[in-house]
Amino acid sequence: MFNHTFHIKGIFADINGLSIGNNVRFSGINVGVIEGIEQVTDSTVRVDMLIDESSRKFIKKNATAIIASDGMMGDKVMLIVPGIPGQKPIDDKDFIETTQGI
Repeated sequence: MFNHTFHIKGIFADINGLSIGNNVRFSGINVGVIEGIEQVTDSTVRVDMLIDESSRKFIKKNATAIIASDGMMGDKVMLIVPGIPGQKPIDDKDFIETTQGI
């Protein structure tokens, strides 16, 4: 999908129907896809995301990932909420903080 990419991961209690291949968005722009989903324990699920390298400088270490609905059809999408400016960009294979959607 993208030429140069990096990976980030998030741990969720419930992925609410998120699937491999769903979009990852940052500030309303598609910046990546869900690459993998793995149940870690009976109450946690790890979501692996493949993100376009050109977006890394905008995704800070204190950014947050939220699973949300996309449009009227109810498809799921991962939203990355920007962190506080001035923080370092997230590293390849880092875990991003997560929040359960409403």
